[in-house]
Amino acid sequence: MTKVLPSIVVVGSINRDIVAHVQAHPRPGETVLGLSSALFPGGKGANQALAAARLAPEDTPVRMIGRIGRDAFGAEMIAFLKSDGVDIGGISESPAATGLAMITVDANAENMITVVSGANMDWPQGCPVLSLRERDIVVCQLEVPIDVIEGAFTQATAAKATTLLNPAPWREVPAAVLAATDVLVLNEIELAQLLGRDIRDIDDSRLTAAVRKVIARGPQAVIVTLGAAGALLVEANGRALRHPAVNVKALDTTGAGDCFVGALAAALAAGDDLGPASLFANRAAALSVTRAGAASSMPSRQELLD
Repeated sequence: MTKVLPSIVVVGSINRDIVAHVQAHPRPGETVLGLSSALFPGGKGANQALAAARLAPEDTPVRMIGRIGRDAFGAEMIAFLKSDGVDIGGISESPAATGLAMITVDANAENMITVVSGANMDWPQGCPVLSLRERDIVVCQLEVPIDVIEGAFTQATAAKATTLLNPAPWREVPAAVLAATDVLVLNEIELAQLLGRDIRDIDDSRLTAAVRKVIARGPQAVIVTLGAAGALLVEANGRALRHPAVNVKALDTTGAGDCFVGALAAALAAGDDLGPASLFANRAAALSVTRAGAASSMPSRQELLD
């Protein structure tokens, strides 16, 4: 009897990324000369779907649900996702332009990003029917309308699928969405915005206590990605696990958080517990920052295992 693998269903944004490398980010009113530029596939949803497809065990279905424009950028994104085995049947066209992200990366590999949402915010019918099964994994971010996320998580809850939310770029998350979230993955800035207070320079004990306040609002687990300091997992059952940083030379941090989310979904689909799954994601994200671009920097499962 053939084993049916859970599907990873990513409901989210699809963008084209324009990346400029600079020595230092410009200040307001300042013009700087760029060192180089490149055009990459992107969008948090597409990045996470691609990472999941590359890092999941062979034959794991990965579906992308999103919106693109009737333009060259949209066609390029369809071709790119399809070439990596992502099921693009859930991507539909909008009269609005395909989303665009303008990214500058400085000599320290730190980035600044401006996103023009375009088609990503045009969902006239809300979230489509996802046809979910028990054990499927539904991944959402905040680059699409909130009602689309609510619709996706409502369907996931009814099907007993796992919900994974990455609240980025930050905006207010409705209580109902948090309550329907199984795993919340966010960085320190997003955690501070969710809590409404500064959490910089606090130790692990105080950070864990802060995360527990978020868990009290519904999620079964929270993972805080800490960049060069690794990651922290806190679960509703009381377990807290700290993953140290992986020592790598960073070239471009764009997409590292998306790589973490996609890798986490891939590991969960493989049947891993949250502990080893978050460790797998931490290592995948570290490998991704050694390469340029967002979607194009996502490693394969074999590269990570090697």
